[in-house]
Order: sequence, then structure tokens, then C-alpha cells
Amino acid sequence: MALTLGAAPAARADMQADRDLCSSSKPQIAIPNCTLVIKDRTQPPDVRALALSNRGFASQSIGEVDDAIADYDAAIKIVLGAGIGRHGPTAKLLAKTYVNRGVAYGMRDNPTQALKDYDAALALDPGLDSARYNRAMLLADRPKPAPAAPPR
Repeated sequence: MALTLGAAPAARADMQADRDLCSSSKPQIAIPNCTLVIKDRTQPPDVRALALSNRGFASQSIGEVDDAIADYDAAIKIVLGAGIGRHGPTAKLLAKTYVNRGVAYGMRDNPTQALKDYDAALALDPGLDSARYNRAMLLADRPKPAPAAPPR
């Protein structure tokens, strides 16, 4: 019984370390530590969603765009499914996840989905500059319609 009681604080400390390392800017550190947090079903939905979003960002940074999109999809599903994504810090997390997924879709030549994600991000956080900027750049890159023929 002493082992169980002694292991609980150690396990919590290990999980906190995993959560901290999940935010690393180094993908080789972030990805495995985020995976540990994601797999721990005792973690609250917002913590697991953040870990998915962080792992997606790390994957995207090393060119694993499909893995990144899958993680962003899962993060969005968790937040929306838990009903925690419309206000406060979780809304900001959700908005940033939409932006990151929009960038990933842009990397996959899917501007339509990217635009939807930027719009979703702005609906949650109208002041999110990265969503506004990426949306504007996407629209600026779209081909312009041919001018109308002059009347005859």
C-alpha cells in the first residue's frame, strides 16, 4: 500500500512534466510527451485538446501535415464534444487550432477548407491577427475573375 500512495504523487509529477514538455518547440521532445498526455484518459478534455493541438503543430513543423490535420481534427472534436469551446481560454485554444489546421490545409492545396477554418477562428476570436492575416493572404492569392466582356 505504501507503494501505491507513494506512486501517486510521482505519477502526477511525471504527468506534469509530460504536459510541460508537450509545449516544447522541439518536435522530437513535444511529440512523444504530447502522446503520453493524449493517451491519459484521466486528463481533462481541455488538457488533452491542448496536447493534440501542440502535437499537431509539432508534426506540421516537420512536414507531417496529414498527421497534423488528424490531431487538429481530434482536438476540435474533443473541445466541441465537451461543450467547452465557446468562451474563455478554451475558445482561444480552439480558434488557434482552427488557424493551424487552416495553414495545414493550405499546405495541402485545399484553400476552401483553409478559408472555412480561418472564418471559424475569427468567429471565436475576432481579434486573432493570425486568422485575419492568413485569411487575407489566402484571398489575395486567389485568381481574379476575368473581366466581363464589354456590351455589344
